[in-house]
Amino acid sequence: MSVACGAIILAAGQSRRMGSNKLIALFRGKPMVTHVADAVNAAGLPGIVVLGHAGQDVRRALAGHELGFVTAADHAEGMARSIAAGIAVAPPEWHAAIICLGDMPLISSELLRKMAEAASPSAILIPSFEGRRGNPVLWGRDHFPELSKLHGDVGARALFQRLEAYIETLAWKDDAIFRDFDTPSSLLSP
Repeated sequence: MSVACGAIILAAGQSRRMGSNKLIALFRGKPMVTHVADAVNAAGLPGIVVLGHAGQDVRRALAGHELGFVTAADHAEGMARSIAAGIAVAPPEWHAAIICLGDMPLISSELLRKMAEAASPSAILIPSFEGRRGNPVLWGRDHFPELSKLHGDVGARALFQRLEAYIETLAWKDDAIFRDFDTPSSLLSP
């Protein structure tokens, strides 16, 4: 029996280093965030997109995708509030959620499927490449209350030290788990 798992795509940030909304900036011919949504849909996972800054633009870029949406009213306080907004609307049948960053368009559906296969209510699963941890991160429902209490722009990494006993790593085959795109020049890299 498979454990229900979904994906939460964080797409609420202000893209300060990009100068414009990086999530709708074209990357390989389509808005960056659509690559992440395509991977979630191709993995067969239900998905929730957390909106905030320029939320209507992100929503338009994702038209046609099978996704739910929630707006993080306090998204300007940092990534932690976007995580909390997504966790708050995760359906009760989800035993785990994979937190995906909307600016990581190279994440594959294969990785998301493998992560979902390892889902359990107590799991924390982090992909790694050459001994270094990356994103996305799977969080079991047992940890949702702690994720909801995070503050600032630190994301969920703030919990890793305290929850190390629950963390497992998934050896991955490439550096896509590190590659986010924050500047106009980064969009030009392969």
